[in-house]
Amino acid sequence: MVGNIARRITTDPLRIQITGASARHENIEQRVHFVDDLLHKNRLLDHLLRDTAVEQAVVFTATKRDADSIADRLNIAGFAAAALHGDMHQGARNRTLDALRRGQLRVLVATDVAARGIDVPGITHVFNYDLPKFAEDYVHRIGRTGRAGRNGMAITLVTYGEGAHVKRIERLTKQTIPVDVIAGFEPKKSAATRSRPGWKPGDARSKPGKPGQRTFAKPGAPRKEGGHRGQRDGRSAEGRRG
Repeated sequence: MVGNIARRITTDPLRIQITGASARHENIEQRVHFVDDLLHKNRLLDHLLRDTAVEQAVVFTATKRDADSIADRLNIAGFAAAALHGDMHQGARNRTLDALRRGQLRVLVATDVAARGIDVPGITHVFNYDLPKFAEDYVHRIGRTGRAGRNGMAITLVTYGEGAHVKRIERLTKQTIPVDVIAGFEPKKSAATRSRPGWKPGDARSKPGKPGQRTFAKPGAPRKEGGHRGQRDGRSAEGRRG
């Protein structure tokens, strides 16, 4: 109704439409990697970040404490990394983002609250170290890559117990997120079979290969259904969000 009134009383209006949260990111390739525990997750993240295709990346965490600790660990491992979260004053945030835009940082470890203003065309990859609390935030997170018409990659690290959360994201985006397995980093745990149909992790399975080699299952290969509920990677729940 308001739109019709606006069209009648304006001449050559410019229409600005905001895309909904369920919009498909056609230019962003999405993948899921299953992990057994926190140690497995850290090893896999380190391996993935060493890929030469990763020019700049944002690693999303659930808490400020994790953002700081992961950034510190990545720096020790040789990455140019920094944290960005709500406990930082505005001046520190601006300096960190400026360093990212100038290419002085290769990895930014951020929480959802701090990531709202990130608009850096050079970000080629987004890593979900932790799944977001709400499925809509997943769409916002992966939108940090693939900016200015470029292609991007979004990789999510999850345990089998988080399969239902991934299914909610897939329902929202109306897209299936393929499961990827890298030789040498395969999860030792497997998904338990459920009695009713549901989301099926395992679009890719590990095959014999060289360490670090990515392998995919053939189309039509049988898949196991997800459903194992486990603890949250052994981390403390004391970390504050934001």
